[in-house]
Parts: sequence; C-alpha cells; structure tokens
Amino acid sequence: MEAVREKLLNRFRVSGTGCYEFQGCLNKPNGYGILIFDRQRFYVHRLSYELYKGTIPDNMQVCHTCDNRRCIRPSHLFLGSNKDNSDDMMKKKRNKITGAKVSAAEVLEIRKDIRPLAQIAKSYGISRSQVINIRQKHVWKDIN
Repeated sequence: MEAVREKLLNRFRVSGTGCYEFQGCLNKPNGYGILIFDRQRFYVHRLSYELYKGTIPDNMQVCHTCDNRRCIRPSHLFLGSNKDNSDDMMKKKRNKITGAKVSAAEVLEIRKDIRPLAQIAKSYGISRSQVINIRQKHVWKDIN
C-alpha cells in the first residue's frame, strides 16, 4: 500500500482554498479523480480516506466538506450514508446536477405528483419521458 500512497502523494497540489487537488485522470461522468495502480482503478478521495483515516464500511460514501471532487485532503473527507450525502447536498444548495433542468427537491416533488405526465412535464419545463425517467429512478437514483 505504500507504493499506492506515494503515487497518490505525487499527484496533488494545494489550492487557494486549502484543498489537496488531485492532478491526475478524472472520471468523465462525475469528475472524481481516478488512480490506476497494478491494473486496478481507485477513486482517489476514497483511497485517501482509507490510507489516512481507515476502512470504509459497506454502504458508506466518502463525502467532501469542501465540495471539491478533486480534493484528497483527509481533513476534508468524512463518511456518510447516501441519505447523509443527499442531505448535505440539499443543505449546501448543490442540489442541481450540472446541466439538469430540475433540482433534487423538484425530483422529490415530481415523484409524488399525481397529475398527468404531460402537465407535470410542462410545469417543470422538461419532457414527458424525463418525468418517467425520474419516477422510475433511471435518473436521480440517489434521491429518495
């Protein structure tokens, strides 16, 4: 594990906000840093947590107090459930996915809305098929 630690420590810079920003490859869909070692892929924020804070229990996520997906600074990382992470996102008003037309709060409203699909879609400025995708959790899977 020491070789992995060394590889990780050689790939960050300290930002003006105090984050240790990973300077390597990023996972395109979500922007989290990835490190490949011995043909294994590691999310660097999870790797940093494990190296400096300990094991990550099953069903737990490594969250960022700084909301910087590139950050690997151990003091900026904490464990949380999926709900904890969603609640943190809502509290910090980061509840809109980049490019999304609805917020996480609106997703919850859409899932409870009993009006016809076309009316729901029109009121949120999205397509009928997007309403279906939201309701069937093909998108916004983390929001319950």
